[in-house]
Amino acid sequence: MAQNCEEYRTTSKSDVGDLIESYGSALTGALNSIRFSINISQVNQGSGGTFLILNYSDRHEPTFYEENIKGNFTSDKLKKSYVAVEFENGEILSFEIPSECSLRETPESATFGDAKYTRYNIFFMHPVTKKQVSIFQQHKIKKLVYQFGDKSTSKEFDTSRKRDLRVVEYLHDAFNCIDLDSFYELKVKPSSDLNLEKVSLEEYEGVIIGAWGATIKGVAIEMHLDSANNALFVLNGDKEVKGTYKISGSNFIFFGEAGNQISPIKTFLNDMLVIEDTSIKSDVTYTRIK
Repeated sequence: MAQNCEEYRTTSKSDVGDLIESYGSALTGALNSIRFSINISQVNQGSGGTFLILNYSDRHEPTFYEENIKGNFTSDKLKKSYVAVEFENGEILSFEIPSECSLRETPESATFGDAKYTRYNIFFMHPVTKKQVSIFQQHKIKKLVYQFGDKSTSKEFDTSRKRDLRVVEYLHDAFNCIDLDSFYELKVKPSSDLNLEKVSLEEYEGVIIGAWGATIKGVAIEMHLDSANNALFVLNGDKEVKGTYKISGSNFIFFGEAGNQISPIKTFLNDMLVIEDTSIKSDVTYTRIK
């Protein structure tokens, strides 16, 4: 832990009132040029998830934005974005799907001569685990490699330069302010103990009974199903959502206070369950909890 963590933490409120605490800093911040920052942010002191957040922005003439940026950074291309972090000990963490990456443009009032400029901003967010944050705390960053849409580049820190050294040390101190005890982690079966034999449609109702775990956008979810068709969802070990469920063909149907949801079962193995979550329009993989 850094001695005084207040200087490394910034706080804000989301549109729905969640408390967001961010640790990190701007890596470059020159006026009217590239701006770049990396943070690890916790929502509601970790109960709402912990995320790696990277902001990148640059400025160009409006014609460049129209002709080039929108072509390189379409929504489909942004879905393939990733960030890799290399540490001084050679370890590399790669953050790919599931991630969120979005683009927006910001017209700038400043002009240089007769030229007007538009700034574009890319926002990248990816959930991080307790183990990954511990690596950020143990080792200093050496290099960042990222690809946003069709744009791929890197930032390497040369600690023989005073500015780079200050940035690396600041980030290391900031990330050490994150309380690892605030993470809630699922106690899922280790991969070596998983029974990955396929379940037949006739067996769905019996085999699905028990406790399952998944992580969706950084939020850990426990799904507890019993033989009386009661269902309990526990989010990050805190919030509970109760209801009933049934299996109809290959569909998992949940009846809760917020309404009903039909989720097609895409893959069903004895200890692994892939369900299409229609509320987030994505497949979710559940694993047996110990």
